[in-house]
Parts: sequence; C-alpha cells; structure tokens
Amino acid sequence: VLSILTLLCSLPVVTAGASWCALYSSMVDMVAGAPMHIRGYFSHFRQLFKPATKCWVAILALAYLFYLDFQAIWGGVLFLVFCLLMASAFLPPVINANPSLRFLQLWKAALVQGIGRLPRSLAILAVLVIPAVVLFFSPRWFWLLIFVWSFLWPAAAGYLWARLTVRLFGPLVN
Repeated sequence: VLSILTLLCSLPVVTAGASWCALYSSMVDMVAGAPMHIRGYFSHFRQLFKPATKCWVAILALAYLFYLDFQAIWGGVLFLVFCLLMASAFLPPVINANPSLRFLQLWKAALVQGIGRLPRSLAILAVLVIPAVVLFFSPRWFWLLIFVWSFLWPAAAGYLWARLTVRLFGPLVN
C-alpha cells in the first residue's frame, strides 16, 4: 500500500521528495512497532511537504546543472555529485527528525551525516538505485520486473532505509 501511495504521490515530480519522506517516516513508525495507517502516511506527507519539496527541487536543479556541465568540468562535478548523493541519502531522516530546520541547515546536517556515515550512505544509495542499475544494464529485465519496481520495491527500500537510520535519529524524533 505504501509503495502505491508513494508512486502516486510522486507523479507530479515536484512532490516526489515529500512522498519519499512520508514513506521513510511511515517506515520509521513501522520499525518502532507502531501500526501502519494510510492516514499516518498523509499526515507525514503534510508535515514534511514544505522542507522535503524545497530539498527535492534543489536536488533536481543541481542534477540538471551537473548534467549540463558534466563534460566541461569533469573532476569538480564528480566531487559535487558525490556530496549530493551522500546528502540525499540522509535528507529524509534529517527532515523527519527535525522538519523545522532551515533549508541550509537541513542540507548541512544531511551532508555531515552522509559523509560521516559513509558505509551506511553507500548501502542506502545501493538499495535506492537498484531499479536504475537494472534499467541501465538490462532494460528487458527492468520491464519484466515492472511489478516489483512499482508495488514492492519502494516499500522494501523505505523499510531498509529506516532500519539503517532509525537508531541514528531515534532520540531526535518527537
């Protein structure tokens, strides 16, 4: 159910950040032992919409700029992409832990966590990019597994994401 809600709420691309943050927050609740409710997902979506959308739009803009400048500035772009990926692995946990932080504070905290906990960040990113890697290397298998990517993968990825980070941010969550 959470996978479908996340995908539906991500259809307007601008709201994808808020929907993934709501998925993450719902999975944190589930890991903590609370029952999962659709109402809880939308409550998290509403609560985290503004900070998550700001961060998501920034990610989209930076990704587009990196794409445009990729051939011109090879080394600097790779370092910035690395920092962006490490920060994006911890943005939903940081937003969930303290949604009242300002935009730059969210990014700073996420970047510090992402680089400071590099093995965890890489594990999170590895789980999150599985569909993209399959699509890149074997489009046929990607389309054969479209049911998995649509209905099972978002919730499974969110659950693993929550399991990898819930202990780090547990004391900060209200």
